[in-house]
Formats: sequence, C-alpha cells, structure tokens
Amino acid sequence: MYLFDTHAHPHLCTDTPLNALVDRAKAAGLVGMMSVAIDLDSARDAIQQSEDYPGFIWPTAGIHPTSVADDNQITELEAIIQAHDVYAIGECGLDFYRDTNPSAGLQTDYFRAQLDIAKRYDLPVIIHARHADAELVPILLDYPDVPKVIHCFSSPWSVVEALLDTATWFSFTGIVTYTHYDPEVVERLPLHRMMIETDCPYLTPLSHRGTANEPAFVSAICAQIAAIKSLTPETVAAATTQTAIDFFKLPTAVPAT
Repeated sequence: MYLFDTHAHPHLCTDTPLNALVDRAKAAGLVGMMSVAIDLDSARDAIQQSEDYPGFIWPTAGIHPTSVADDNQITELEAIIQAHDVYAIGECGLDFYRDTNPSAGLQTDYFRAQLDIAKRYDLPVIIHARHADAELVPILLDYPDVPKVIHCFSSPWSVVEALLDTATWFSFTGIVTYTHYDPEVVERLPLHRMMIETDCPYLTPLSHRGTANEPAFVSAICAQIAAIKSLTPETVAAATTQTAIDFFKLPTAVPAT
C-alpha cells in the first residue's frame, strides 16, 4: 500500500530531525510528501528540503493569509517561482478566525494575486480557509479552471456542492478520526476528488494522540476514510496517491506492486 502526504510542514516539525521524518514516512509506505510553504522563508526551506530528498519531498511556494503584509512579498514570491521548480502555489487563502489577523481586504488581495500567479505559471493551488466559506466560494468561482485543493477540509457539504463543477479537490486530515467529526462530506464526495494529508505537526490522528503529527501518520487518515466509505485502505491509498501525483504534475509514478 502506497501513500502520499499532500500537506506537511517539515520546517515546523522541530522536535524531529528531517531525516528521521523521512525514514519513518518511507517505512510507513509513503512514496512522497508535499512540503508546504506558509511564507517566503518556508518556501526557500521547502526547496532546500526537496534538493536534500529529491523525488520524495516536493516543494510549494506561497503566502499564508496570516502572513500577508503591505510589502513586496508577491514580487518576491514570483521571483522564487521563476528561479526554482515548485509544484504548487500555497498555502494561500483566507483566515478570519482571529480579529488580530490581517484585514479581509489585504487577505483577499493576496489570495487573488496568488491565484493569478498560479494561472500564469500553470500551477495548482493549495488553499487554506478558516471561518471564510462565504467569502471563499465566490473567489474560487472566478477561477473555475485553476486546479485547486482546499486543504484540511472541514466545511459543510454545501461548500463542496458549490464547487463540484470547478477544478477543485478536497483534502482531509486527522480531524476525520476525531469523535466529533461529521462524516457526511467524506461519505458523499467521490473518491477521485479526495486527497489525504497530515498538516503535520498539527492535527495528530486520534490513534497517535499525545505525539506531534508527522507524515508517517497519514495511514491513519487513509484507514478512517476507508472505514467511512466502506472501502479497503488499499483502495483509498491507491486512489489518493495517484490523484496527488496527477494534481501536482509530479514527475514520478506509484511503484508497481
């Protein structure tokens, strides 16, 4: 069974050396993971990680909505994309969870600018959305053909329904293992529109509670989605891994079994 973690933050996994994270991920059956940027520095970190572990760690470049500011970050982001191979823009999006977050206007400007960059460079987009469904959907409907994945998806089915006719995928974390989780979206969503992720070091699956999350734990998310959908873990693993490879246009393939 081969797995792919579509959303990890190795630069934030400060309790575990990167080589240990990679070794444990490979031992757990992972064939790759996306190192997802949240700002310019972490984009550079992700690129370095991909050079240290070629063919296994794949870098993104983007500016998280809580990292936006009135400066030249968009210009610098585009320079990074022009100078290096990155496989997605993100994570970017909208986050209205805290009153202290950057203004809605500034977040929206940055989000649209990064969607425009993705369109210009033919790159997919990893989207962060928190307490922002009403504002998010109209923006995404303005970019129906840009491939995008809403990471850590926990919004209601109505959000999915609004985006089903666009190039939008939905990625699930350890939240699906929590006792309060409503499985309706996982039950109803076609498997080919789903991906799986850890969002490590956050959102540790229930079976690993008490430890920092890491890419190796993506298998617990796979198993829970399989249980919800009455499928085998092997079926979910194969589908989500191939979807990840296709979505990010990775120059790799699932190993032959």
